[in-house]
Amino acid sequence: MGQQRRKYTDDYKAGAVERLYEPGATQGSVAKELRITGTQLKTWRFCTKHPLFSQRGR
Repeated sequence: MGQQRRKYTDDYKAGAVERLYEPGATQGSVAKELRITGTQLKTWRFCTKHPLFSQRGR
């Protein structure tokens, strides 16, 4: 059996995206601290800009 897929709350995702705007923060450094991929963080950043973000169950 493979690994179970991790699920993140909207609040967690929004907090992760907010960390990108801290001085000196990079997508790679924030992703590494949170143990996620940079691509995942970039997707969250893109999704939080859309009003349907919280309505789509992400």
